[in-house]
Amino acid sequence: MMIDEAQKIPKFYGVAYYCLRSPNIVVYPIPFNLIVGCLMRIFIFFKQGFPPIKREIELREAWFSGFSQGFEYGKKFEITGNRK
Repeated sequence: MMIDEAQKIPKFYGVAYYCLRSPNIVVYPIPFNLIVGCLMRIFIFFKQGFPPIKREIELREAWFSGFSQGFEYGKKFEITGNRK
């Protein structure tokens, strides 16, 4: 059962997981919410893999920064025809 944001959770129900595509939560009766929550975490782990470590995040940000700067330089060179 999906519960919208700021709604009250029914009695004897517990949060299984937070919906990734909307601001809703998915609730199940209390013993089943733990099982469904664990299965969802396992599914996400197999779909996405390990969460990135700090070094991987820094490398990704550095690559994107360099790509963006190169793209801007390319646009500037294409318009003006000057190299510096």
